Amino acid sequence: SNSDIITVDGDRAFVLRISEHKPEAVKPLADVKAQVSDIVKHTKAEQQAKLDADKLLTTLKEGKGDEAMKAAGLSFGAPQTLSRTGQEALSQSVFALPLPQAGKPSYGVGSDLQGNVVLLALDEVKAGTMPEEQKKAMIQGITQNNAQIAFEALMSNLRKAAKIKLGDIIDQQQ
Repeated sequence: SNSDIITVDGDRAFVLRISEHKPEAVKPLADVKAQVSDIVKHTKAEQQAKLDADKLLTTLKEGKGDEAMKAAGLSFGAPQTLSRTGQEALSQSVFALPLPQAGKPSYGVGSDLQGNVVLLALDEVKAGTMPEEQKKAMIQGITQNNAQIAFEALMSNLRKAAKIKLGDIIDQQQ
């Protein structure tokens, strides 16, 4: 059987055809045992990695992290420069970290695209610069937004407080 026409864009549409249907069913344990086992192992390994990362994070914040990192066989990778608008997997985690103090990095934990637990060290933050045109456009946008909010609030209050009388003309039209 075919579906109704699904319009995606003004000039594009799709029709779906169901070629085969299998009713919902519970698979036998023998068929999914390996898959379930892998999921459980992965989940437990992920939980353990997060616990280990949190322990290392605590020691890093105490200033004793170098020895703990070496004992765990870990080290930080090469420094990377990230931008707030970048698509790097760790950008959100890095930008959520507190600003580092002079000569002392700020540490945190995040996850990369593969789901690996990653220890983060934020060494430096460089303030961005905004061109004057962009600043003016932003100020204009905020001003317009504030004016729109004030106008909507005024209209809402006027509608609540207003008493509307329907005159004879309205009665005659009905």
